[in-house]
Amino acid sequence: MTRANKLTTLFAVALFALPQANAQSYKVVDLGTLSGTQSFGNAINGRGTAAGSATVDPDIFTHAFSWTRKTGIVDLGTLGGDLSIGNGINNAGTVVGGSQLTGDFQFDAFFYKAAVMTDLGSLGGQFSNASGVNGAGQVVGSSTLVGEAATHAFYWDAKHGMKDLGTLGGANSQATAISGSGTVVGSADLADGVTTDAATWDKRGIHDLGNLGGGSALLNAVGGEGRAVGSSTTAAGETHAVVTSKGGL
Repeated sequence: MTRANKLTTLFAVALFALPQANAQSYKVVDLGTLSGTQSFGNAINGRGTAAGSATVDPDIFTHAFSWTRKTGIVDLGTLGGDLSIGNGINNAGTVVGGSQLTGDFQFDAFFYKAAVMTDLGSLGGQFSNASGVNGAGQVVGSSTLVGEAATHAFYWDAKHGMKDLGTLGGANSQATAISGSGTVVGSADLADGVTTDAATWDKRGIHDLGNLGGGSALLNAVGGEGRAVGSSTTAAGETHAVVTSKGGL
């Protein structure tokens, strides 16, 4: 980070549409920083509220933030440790991410609402991180298991707590986003130990959407209708963007 600081100062930015009679243009808005010199925008909701992380003096650690035109950039704090990251936000302004806890090496997923950061815990390991939240307050992300031997996708809600979403027979999985209807997207390892396929989860369980022939795929975002986008390696060794369609890529 020291070298980066010497080269440039990074700021989170957001694009806002400016209505015009015959065309639509966009304005880049600097979201500013906290007490450090760098900030990174990671998510924005339908109301224009942004979330991300920004360094705090002396540019060693980051804190999760939210931003609106009215409030500017707001430090969401941590779960007691030095570091937090904001990864997702819903239209109610709920921010999710991960934060270090007080005085140890534990890093847990969090849910931030009404100025309160809630620790979502983990699947037994020392690391969990929330990546997405929908309008119902349902959260997804990834967590290590007991002994840190594997990382699994998780689902969390206020009623049931954290649930392990499992894998496609291999060691690891990750959840990146959740739709308004509760469809979870991400990736999961197969039992062969070398293949990672795009995966979705719903009330029926996990679904294997395969890859483009290169042995690796990941879904990063999902729309309200359940279609998802991501990327996959191909048999030729390239990486291509993908969209889900009829249970495949």
